[in-house]
Amino acid sequence: SLRGKTIHMVSLSPEQNCFWRLGISYLFTDLRDFPVRNGYYDTAVCLSTLEFIGCDVSLYTGNVTDREDRPDDFKVAMGELSRVLKPGGSLWLS
Repeated sequence: SLRGKTIHMVSLSPEQNCFWRLGISYLFTDLRDFPVRNGYYDTAVCLSTLEFIGCDVSLYTGNVTDREDRPDDFKVAMGELSRVLKPGGSLWLS
């Protein structure tokens, strides 16, 4: 159950359907430079995300600065996900 849990959604830009009313907070940031202290999260869930890191995502964000060609940057994002997890924390990845 997610009751009583703090949930942060991370995205490059706001989405059409947000869940503010459910108490979900949003961080509009890049996973390669995650503005969260070390060991903050018990669990991180990363769904259909890593394949886009370092690639041209301007279609989704509308921002021409998001046109990239650095496909190995997913390694940086994985390092950041590891950094923000508590020791023994869980990463759910798809």
